[in-house]
Amino acid sequence: MNQTARRYAAEFGTVTYEISGSVASGEETMRFADYGAIEAKETRLTISTNGTEQAFRQLTILRDGQIYSIDLMAGRGTKMPDVMSSRLIAQYGNDKFGSLGSEIMRAMGGREVGPGNVLNQDCVLWEVPSIGSTTCLAQGVPLSAEAKLGDAGITYTATSVDFDTEVTAEAFAVPAGITITETPAPTDLSLPSS
Repeated sequence: MNQTARRYAAEFGTVTYEISGSVASGEETMRFADYGAIEAKETRLTISTNGTEQAFRQLTILRDGQIYSIDLMAGRGTKMPDVMSSRLIAQYGNDKFGSLGSEIMRAMGGREVGPGNVLNQDCVLWEVPSIGSTTCLAQGVPLSAEAKLGDAGITYTATSVDFDTEVTAEAFAVPAGITITETPAPTDLSLPSS
């Protein structure tokens, strides 16, 4: 059976983020169950460039070893095997519950830079200089992330966190009326070596 990697120490949760940056703004809601092996992220984003704004509404679902990437505005999406989860499980195992994010940060050349706190949730700050990012992980779940590329940058900051309320199965279902096309798995994905 295809699996999706268990990535978090929290069994389930819902995190809502504010997204801000030099050309982007919006909101994302992430819901997960089974320690992150099942996850749905709904992103509402506006990109502003050269005086023009473009809105996006995207739903990404990870479950049963598959990735669903859905354009909610167009009413269509794709389904493909979650090759990255298979590789994560092969390299790190599927019983790390929360330490997987730290292991991946280390493999990418990241270093722990200290404690943090977002919305009264203790988290661990990680810096990955090679990609210009800083991330704060609580139970393996990102509560804030900032990435810079030259003068451009983007920041995700949690505006609400709930690790106490179980997420229902409906949160991980493809919405009615969406046309899904199956696509082959990418072949050029690689993991940083540990």
